[in-house]
Amino acid sequence: MADRKTEKPHAIFIPFPLQGHLIPSVLLAVKLASRGFTITFINTESIHHSITKSSSESAANCSYHDGDVFAEARKSGLDIRYATVSDGLPLVFDRSLNHDQYMECLFHVFSAHVDEIVGNLVKCDASINCLIADSFHVWPVMISKKYKLVNISFWTEPALVLNLYYHMDLLKKNGHYDSLDKHEDVIDYIPGVESIKPSDLIYAHTSKHDLTEIAYGLLQSRVSFVWALRPDIVSSNDTNALPLGFEDQEVTKKIKGLMREDKSSELRKEITMVKTTLQDALAVGGSSQRNFDRFISEVKVKTNKMK
Repeated sequence: MADRKTEKPHAIFIPFPLQGHLIPSVLLAVKLASRGFTITFINTESIHHSITKSSSESAANCSYHDGDVFAEARKSGLDIRYATVSDGLPLVFDRSLNHDQYMECLFHVFSAHVDEIVGNLVKCDASINCLIADSFHVWPVMISKKYKLVNISFWTEPALVLNLYYHMDLLKKNGHYDSLDKHEDVIDYIPGVESIKPSDLIYAHTSKHDLTEIAYGLLQSRVSFVWALRPDIVSSNDTNALPLGFEDQEVTKKIKGLMREDKSSELRKEITMVKTTLQDALAVGGSSQRNFDRFISEVKVKTNKMK
């Protein structure tokens, strides 16, 4: 392997191939590139195909070219390279309707394809010195050690969610993991988390019982809404999860209460407070910028040690 001589970090960036993970990863890649990083961003062939198809269908308003989400960023001078890798399944395989099988493939097969492409990239480009991978991936430590790369784990969700994942054993021990009959319990045993209820927990999949309650409540509340659902929201084996009839009253009451003027006014005030906090954090010299500056400094120190 060639000596790595570079004046700036060059990161291979591999997101988790789901939309909620991909968008933050693209934003971070652009942010890092704007601070002097070279980024080689690797999408799965399936995600690339979906983006290409979507962009071709809305070509008049789309800034993506041939599925490359960084085409415009490169025009501004950012050094972001783009590559694709197989996730182990054919393009025609329906990953949404077969979510469970798709996840199994990502956890047990995808790493071999990543290993191959990372190895080829490192062999051809001696400037590569770090690997940024979504924290949902199970292989980054192994591959970063194999190719002597600085390993950077990127968590795309709120810190609260990470804390809940970390203490999943406590949720299971107390019967609050995916529970249908303990919605009014108080969860006050998670370190660093204020008291919450099981109904406050958000899962990528939900039960048919909960989905039915929401559907009933929305209909009876007479509130105008647009509801977008993944076909596998309940499970890969149940793609028609919405109920035929509607009768639940509890969710209806909560939705009507939420839409009351006094309640919505209170929520708007809370939202404004949160918005102000976020704006302060993102301002020049704010906590977000300071933390990001510190992160970049630490990465540069570690990559320089690998020269």
